[in-house]
Amino acid sequence: MAPFLIITECSPLACLAAASVAVVAVQLLRAVYMLHFHPLSKFPGPRSAAISRQWQAKIVKTGFPEKEYERLHREFGTKALRIGPNHLHISDSSLYKVIYSQVNPFPKEQAFYDTFESHHTVFSETDAQLHKQRRKLLSPLFSKSGVSKLEPLILEKVEETKAKVKRISQDGLINVWPAFRCMTVDIISEFSFGTCINLINEDPDTFKSEYLKAMGFASDLPLLRYYSTMQWLLGKFVPLSVAANFSPILRQTEKMIGIIVDSYHNYTHRTTDSRFPVIFDNLQSLPADLQKAEAINTFIAGSDTTAFTLTTALYHILRLPEVEKTLIESLDEVFGESQAIPSLVQLEQTKYLVGAVGILLVAEEPSCLHTSSAHVSTKLSVWEWRYLAYSPVLYPNDRNRLL
Repeated sequence: MAPFLIITECSPLACLAAASVAVVAVQLLRAVYMLHFHPLSKFPGPRSAAISRQWQAKIVKTGFPEKEYERLHREFGTKALRIGPNHLHISDSSLYKVIYSQVNPFPKEQAFYDTFESHHTVFSETDAQLHKQRRKLLSPLFSKSGVSKLEPLILEKVEETKAKVKRISQDGLINVWPAFRCMTVDIISEFSFGTCINLINEDPDTFKSEYLKAMGFASDLPLLRYYSTMQWLLGKFVPLSVAANFSPILRQTEKMIGIIVDSYHNYTHRTTDSRFPVIFDNLQSLPADLQKAEAINTFIAGSDTTAFTLTTALYHILRLPEVEKTLIESLDEVFGESQAIPSLVQLEQTKYLVGAVGILLVAEEPSCLHTSSAHVSTKLSVWEWRYLAYSPVLYPNDRNRLL
């Protein structure tokens, strides 16, 4: 009983002091390990980045961390920069096939993908075998022949967007970012569920939308959860319907998910066949909860990523008059005075257009791969296009102006 009596007889202040010393000692030992004995300790980078994820969180909040990473690569003279306790940032594009190897892929980082509201989807599944099974279900729809069946749908929504832009442009400038988002959401909603949610016409005079508003808030949630232990715990143990009452981000996330799930429910009760292939016709073997998760993933990945790429492409083409002029001339050479919209097969015969699309995919926002041991970011989105960044045919005077 003596040790017990000694402990209980200590003053609260003494207990607090002892606990504080223990915490400080643990943190110091952890810092020493991270800086000198951790498997990534040999890679250069800011010391604060090696000790805590808070350094990386601060950089990410700037909106475009790659700019700071690029500066640090130069400062430390390295192509493998340590940007977190367990994260590396790789700037060597020659390693692309190694990093994104299909034969020996890096495992996905469970902690990162757990921050999303759509678990066990083709995007967030961390189990390699389960991911392979899900991809097998969806691959036929996203093959070239599968996507070509959507050509009439895509053209229909492009024409609808063009008509609205022409009509409302009389009232002033138009922000193409929400316009493209409305268009891509309408395409992916019909591709996913066989019915369009019609964002293009939700507001007759603008491209504003309740879904886009909710998506704007919800897009902050994954990184918020990833870098905040408290937010991660809330996401893991508190239902979204409850947590939404205390956070505008969570409230808008719940709203966004509600819109998507409503579309899924409409699909399950539809009585007519779609004009085009429907993604969820291929997922009927999955339980309903997994179908809903895949619906959330497909909606977001199939709309915002495409819309951002289109916005980036339009911006770069219009800011470079010589590129715009050459692109128009190359299309005129092939199609002349024809008023008919060319098919994808015809467009692919226009070498300059194919090259421009390739280089703009490279110029689009860098893709990220989260793994169990490294965070890898590369300027390349599709490896086959990397030579186009240096193509003298596309850019005889300034080969890298789009990068």
